[in-house]
Amino acid sequence: MAKQAKRQEPRAPSSYEVLVARLQRLISSPPVQRARAVTIRKLEEEAQEDWERLLEEMRSNDGLEIEDGEEGAVTIRWQVDESAW
Repeated sequence: MAKQAKRQEPRAPSSYEVLVARLQRLISSPPVQRARAVTIRKLEEEAQEDWERLLEEMRSNDGLEIEDGEEGAVTIRWQVDESAW
């Protein structure tokens, strides 16, 4: 008899994964891609520890410039190395 594969229920994304997905959607928009910059703010429903983790991880990336703004806003800028294309 063949074994039946156990079907796993898809797990809900963590609050951090939801935050990262929001940032990825913002960054992938054509106007943001052209500007190579985006300003983001923590949403009320997002956990402070998720926000701090995201900023820490972005600040450790050499390709990003992170600038703290007013009222909790953060501007992220990046350069595209076109010679790598």
